Amino acid sequence: RKAYAQRTVCDRLFEEIDNALRQLESNRDYCVLRKHYLDCLTWEQIADEMHYSVRRVYAIRRKSVERLRL
Repeated sequence: RKAYAQRTVCDRLFEEIDNALRQLESNRDYCVLRKHYLDCLTWEQIADEMHYSVRRVYAIRRKSVERLRL
């Protein structure tokens, strides 16, 4: 029961974070943040998957976080 209750809490948090990220206008920005914060990929993995440099991914992350209205 405790595990099920914890899973419910985690699912709600996941949904809340995803909804916050969806306020980003750019699908690219959303994907970068979602891949890191919800899919647990490293910045290097994201850069490789999206064909960006790691430096570019960091820049996207920084600007995207600034745009979020939390």
